Amino acid sequence: MKFFKKHSKSFTIIELIIAVAIIIILSVIIIANYEWGGYQIELQEATQKVVQDMSKIRNETLSSPITSSPPGIYIKVSSSKYVLFRDLDSDGEYDEGEAQQIVDLGKDIYFQTFEWDLEYGEKRGTPGSLTLFFIPPEPTVRIIVGGEQKNAAVIILWSKKAEATSSILITETGLIEVR
Repeated sequence: MKFFKKHSKSFTIIELIIAVAIIIILSVIIIANYEWGGYQIELQEATQKVVQDMSKIRNETLSSPITSSPPGIYIKVSSSKYVLFRDLDSDGEYDEGEAQQIVDLGKDIYFQTFEWDLEYGEKRGTPGSLTLFFIPPEPTVRIIVGGEQKNAAVIILWSKKAEATSSILITETGLIEVR
């Protein structure tokens, strides 16, 4: 009977090994999620940078007199860079030598741009380079995707490391919306 009444006040080696294994597993999960969360933050910051630059150009257009060289933004497909420019020759497209600023989002974030179907709320067609012009005084937005003028476009930023995307919708009325 004394055998059953005896209570141990210490941990066995198996209990200690199990506790250490649980702590190690939880640590690995937390570290992996922490790193992935950092990539998500980089993607969000890049998206906000693009939106901020678009808004800056739109506001510049609103506050400046009508000129023959409207400001714009050019995004090349599968690139991590975009160009803020002025259409100096008024040909309606971005040309070398018109760049005012080249913005590099980093080596792990890439652009895809598509026409956006406002009626059905979905992207359409194949990806193409995007050129946006903000034309004063309203400003009217001229959207060119793959060389053709469109009513709306979606800019998709893809993070290679986070394996995630972020989208920016822009319409010809000047609406800029992060999705």
